[in-house]
Amino acid sequence: MLNIYGLTLIGVGLMAGLFTRVSLIGGMVLLAFYYLSHPPLPLLSYSMPSEGSYLIVNKTLIELFSMAVLLVFPTWHRIGIDRLLKIS
Repeated sequence: MLNIYGLTLIGVGLMAGLFTRVSLIGGMVLLAFYYLSHPPLPLLSYSMPSEGSYLIVNKTLIELFSMAVLLVFPTWHRIGIDRLLKIS
């Protein structure tokens, strides 16, 4: 249940532009947990089939890096609800 609530709150925060920095950090933590729970390394097999054959970089890691880029280049002070709240 905590995963469902976390995903929902992070998604709403990012789409609405509300508490964007907190949502980005929370999203990066969740994506890091997802990546570390099933790393796409060779010779590892899991009970569930994978989406494809990746070596080290998969879509979860790319999403994590894209959230890091959004965190480094703060644009939430120009667009979204954070602009109205003057949160820095």
